[in-house]
Amino acid sequence: MSLTKSIFTFITAGLITTSSFAATEIFSSSWGDASEGAGVIYTPDYSDNNMIITGEVNHSNVGEQRVYFALAYLDDSDICTYENKYADDETFIFSGQAVKMLRWCEQLSDGQYIYQYTPATIRGHSYVINLFKKATAPITIKIDGETIPFPVMGFTKAWNSAGGNAI
Repeated sequence: MSLTKSIFTFITAGLITTSSFAATEIFSSSWGDASEGAGVIYTPDYSDNNMIITGEVNHSNVGEQRVYFALAYLDDSDICTYENKYADDETFIFSGQAVKMLRWCEQLSDGQYIYQYTPATIRGHSYVINLFKKATAPITIKIDGETIPFPVMGFTKAWNSAGGNAI
């Protein structure tokens, strides 16, 4: 499901608040089927601009089944300034474990620029997948100094129904 469609789903579904994490969570949505993903709308401590981080199971350009994350401003302003097909590195911390991520800027069909992420190494990708499969409560993702609780409910079903690697 596209990020724009995810945002619409989050906003129309209602609001859930919590203050037990560094960022102020406004709303979260659990994993749907493989095409829907999950996400969290939150307000960073350093800004009044709400942000959204989404995760989805999809296939890479070479047909590998992978997990992807997207980060964007909720108000449709750009988080990056140009479309870049060449990834750079950033580190996410998933429940205390640092994972090297590939990051690139992508333009959505509505013109908004967002960041896309996926684990950079096979070991990192395996760690993230296993963490999501085994977790029974939201995991924490630390990105840009903000700690965000990310939903895990429904991930295994989404992962298992995505079709695996292309043959």
